[in-house]
Amino acid sequence: MEINKRDPPQDISHSFHHHTLIYSNWALSYYCDSCHKYFDDVPGYYCDKCYFVLDVKCALMGPIRCEGQEHIEHFSHQHPMPLVQIDPQHHIQCFACQPLCSGPAYACTTCEYFLHKSCADLPREIQQHPTHSFHPLFLRVWHYRSFTCNICRKEKKNNFFYDCKQCYNEFMICVKCYDATIRPYIKYRYHKHLLCFIEEYYDHIAHCKASDNYCHQPKASNDLLHLTNSVFLFLNCDFKIYFICGPLPSNIEHEYHMHSIILVDSVVEANSDDYCCDICEFQRNPRTRVYYCKDC
Repeated sequence: MEINKRDPPQDISHSFHHHTLIYSNWALSYYCDSCHKYFDDVPGYYCDKCYFVLDVKCALMGPIRCEGQEHIEHFSHQHPMPLVQIDPQHHIQCFACQPLCSGPAYACTTCEYFLHKSCADLPREIQQHPTHSFHPLFLRVWHYRSFTCNICRKEKKNNFFYDCKQCYNEFMICVKCYDATIRPYIKYRYHKHLLCFIEEYYDHIAHCKASDNYCHQPKASNDLLHLTNSVFLFLNCDFKIYFICGPLPSNIEHEYHMHSIILVDSVVEANSDDYCCDICEFQRNPRTRVYYCKDC
């Protein structure tokens, strides 16, 4: 359908929405619910029964076909989205979670709309999530508005998030924490529940509940505080322990080293005042637990 800017149809039935959409020639300010771009003081098509708006171009654009190519029909976008490989040097941002895309992603190049494959595969509804088992959680799109994740406690501006309709925005989690907590899998011998690992936790922990409390030992100091925003936890019983105190494996194999490396409480290197991690090359605290190769 070609767009007639002078005389657009006053109402349309659109395959992307279940109600009739009404044309408003009054200047509107809105995010389009298909391309998700912001429009300020321009006409658009809106639903008078729910909060749904399409800009004129998206509303009147003809169908886009994607035959013979792996693709998805995603609830957040009206066009088919083929699976493509994204070069990280192109700096293409995932709409759902905001970080840049790299590798496989779903894309609508016409609308410049991209989703990580993992974000596109997120379920629309979750029954009995471990952190909120008494109500279902639903995947929602919220255009660039801030919310505080109930798990990591960080203020987020992700466009996709999960919330509980029955708790009326009192329980909301970001997609990163959904992925980390959907299946608790870490066994800690001093606690009856399996734990989740949250890499970035932004709430205050009044007391680390680890049995040996490595963080409270005399050799620990305020220099360790930068490690305390990574935690192992089980939210339903308010059990939280710092990463440095948690159930870390006693030895590991690493792809960049020929020997097994073991967990030790500290390593002070002789004849050196410069302590660095051999992988990331960032400075490390010699009093902090590290993985260490005793053979070299």
